[in-house]
Amino acid sequence: MKKYISIIILSFLLTCCNTNKDESQATENHTPMETMAHAQQCIKTIQPIYNAKGMAGVEAYSKKHTDCYPQSLTTIAGKYADDHDYSSAKKYYTLAHKAGSIYGYFNLALTYEHSLKDYDQAKKYYILSAKAGNTGAYYNLAYMYDETLHKYDQAGKYYLLAGKMGGTDAYYNLAMMYDETLHQYDQAKKYYILSAKAGKSGAYYNLAMMYDETLHQYDQAEKYYLLAGKMGGTDAYYNLAYMYDHTLKKYDLAKKYYSQAAKRQDKIGASANYNLGQMYENVYHKYDVAKKYYLNVANAGYKQGYQSLAKMYTTSQPNPTLAKKYTSLSK
Repeated sequence: MKKYISIIILSFLLTCCNTNKDESQATENHTPMETMAHAQQCIKTIQPIYNAKGMAGVEAYSKKHTDCYPQSLTTIAGKYADDHDYSSAKKYYTLAHKAGSIYGYFNLALTYEHSLKDYDQAKKYYILSAKAGNTGAYYNLAYMYDETLHKYDQAGKYYLLAGKMGGTDAYYNLAMMYDETLHQYDQAKKYYILSAKAGKSGAYYNLAMMYDETLHQYDQAEKYYLLAGKMGGTDAYYNLAYMYDHTLKKYDLAKKYYSQAAKRQDKIGASANYNLGQMYENVYHKYDVAKKYYLNVANAGYKQGYQSLAKMYTTSQPNPTLAKKYTSLSK
């Protein structure tokens, strides 16, 4: 979910890293056969051997270090996949799985999904991988049904299975699907809250945006913006200020939360300073304070701050000398 910031000239789109579905499909598989830490250590060891000596070097290493044999097979399979030899890739991914690799069937599913576009086979191997204990497999399967195949009943089924196995991103994406695709807002709220309680601050932010922009239930929007802000989401404080400023006309509260966002050294911080300048100019008529915030915008590298000062000294608080000065600086 996205919101346009209220800037007349300094205009940009406010996005939060968590307002889009989590697209980072899992690339790991957990099975009782091999721990993640051990698999990662093997990969760290094998990769430079492969880079230096190729598959022959990997095969030689694995004969001496049998504990890394499963990951050696996975590395070989990956090389075949990179070379578009998918028959050989399948052979070695299957061998890797049978040898205990946490990546075997999972990476085979990824190959079927992304390289071969064979979604039935991708589903088959994601499920086999998930049954071995991999939460990422159900997550990827759900994402495939959601974003690629647009079969939302199946997406919901597998997001839930992934969520029950501990995948908080699955609940987040499920909430996004209910919110933005299916428009089932009660279900969206349910899963945003589950995701947020697991530590995903963007979930409260999205829930607040849903109440603010879609449902226009501003008391609920306020509640969840505040919760998102307390979890570290200063984007939430900006949007809360925007809501107080432009929708509810609660300017003192808008000032409070713009001030928190204005501390940021980025476009959102510049935008908050700009909106504070607008409030002090047009609502409170405190032009010296408005000047301070417009100068903050200019000092952040945006000439719109000078343009706003030139306009203020031309219209709201006429001063030809200062209007000329800031018009010159704005060029």
